Amino acid sequence: MMTKTELKLFLLMCFIADERNKIEPQEQMAKDIKPIFTAQPATILNILKGLPYMIGSTCNSLNSYFELTGKGDEKQQFIRKYGKEITATLSKDAPLCLTKLK
Repeated sequence: MMTKTELKLFLLMCFIADERNKIEPQEQMAKDIKPIFTAQPATILNILKGLPYMIGSTCNSLNSYFELTGKGDEKQQFIRKYGKEITATLSKDAPLCLTKLK
């Protein structure tokens, strides 16, 4: 389990890789993000609520996880499981995340 500070740093690295459009770091972040998210969804969503500029890159990385690992069928299960929590926590910013996951 990662500390809140470690999670913030990881999300910041996702953001930087996404902003700079660096393919290799984006792919590595994408492979790591789903297990990290599913281990601590409430903590990650609360971090994103406080740092909304990271929502797009984080959800883009989550989407990339499903595409890169060939687990697209699991994406809808993920959305069903976490969609309400994403909506409740991110409120007005939730559509940005959910759009990237569709």
